[in-house]
Amino acid sequence: DSAWFDGFTLTGATQSAITNLLAGPTYRNLIIENNGNTTTGEGAGMSNSVSSPRIEKCIFRNNKANIGGAMNNSASNVSLVECQFIGNTNDVDFDPPGPSGEGGAIRQVAASILTLEHCVFRSNLAGQSGGAIESLDSSLRIFNCEFLNNQVFKHGCGGAIHPGPCHTRAACESMSH
Repeated sequence: DSAWFDGFTLTGATQSAITNLLAGPTYRNLIIENNGNTTTGEGAGMSNSVSSPRIEKCIFRNNKANIGGAMNNSASNVSLVECQFIGNTNDVDFDPPGPSGEGGAIRQVAASILTLEHCVFRSNLAGQSGGAIESLDSSLRIFNCEFLNNQVFKHGCGGAIHPGPCHTRAACESMSH
C-alpha cells in the first residue's frame, strides 16, 4: 500500500517541503513553490532517498537549494508525468559558484532512475552544471518533454541536461512521439 496526496500547495518551507525516505507515494495536482532549503541544501521542493514516488501534474516553481533546486534524488526511482519545473535555482549567489551548484531543477545521484513524460522545464538556473537536470551515475528516460531557457551560471556545462562525467549515452533515452 502507498499513500496518495492530491490537490494542495506547499510553500515557504526552509527544508525540503516533502521528504521521502524508503517510501513510494503518489503526488497529484500539487503546487510546490517558493521553498528554500538552506539547512540540508538538497531539493527545496522534494527530497527522495531510496524511494519510488510517482508525481503527476505537479508544478515546482521558484524553489532554491544548494543542489537540486526543486528536487534531489538519491538511490531512487522517480516518475514524473505532466509536471512543470519553472524558475528553480541553486547555488547561484556565489561568484564563482561553488561545487554544490548542480541541477537547477533536479539533481540525481547514486544509481537513481528518473522517468519524465510530457514535462516542461523552463527558466531553471544552476550554479555549476545541469541548468534543468544534473544526473550523476544515474539513468534518465525522457519522453515528449520541453526544455526552454534553462541555464548554467557563468562557465558551467549542460544548460538543459548534464549527464555527469561517468555517464554513457546508453543510460539516457530521449523519445518523441
